[in-house]
Amino acid sequence: TVNRMIDAYKPDAITSCDDLAAAQHMNDLTEIQKKYGKKLLIEGGFNSSGRAGCIDATVEEILTEAQRCLDAYAKTGNFILYPCIMNERGNGSIVGDDRFAPLIEFWKEHAYL
Repeated sequence: TVNRMIDAYKPDAITSCDDLAAAQHMNDLTEIQKKYGKKLLIEGGFNSSGRAGCIDATVEEILTEAQRCLDAYAKTGNFILYPCIMNERGNGSIVGDDRFAPLIEFWKEHAYL
């Protein structure tokens, strides 16, 4: 699991801010945030295997997942949302997807900046 991986990483070696990229929601990200505080930046958290990550996900479903991430992980300030939204061309964050515009606006309006 990610928790074991981070522990093996030698927490004492974490200086300033390291990044846990593409962190999956099924890991205990809130516990990781509590344990490492501002020394570890969590990037990810979006449930890309759920409805919001599906090819036919609606903007509403994507925003609902973004709200879940906001509520679960963003309060501590050491979180970057990284959504993986699939479309007919592949990963929308790489190939582009019109559903990102409302997601970005939502995050600007609601995130703890």
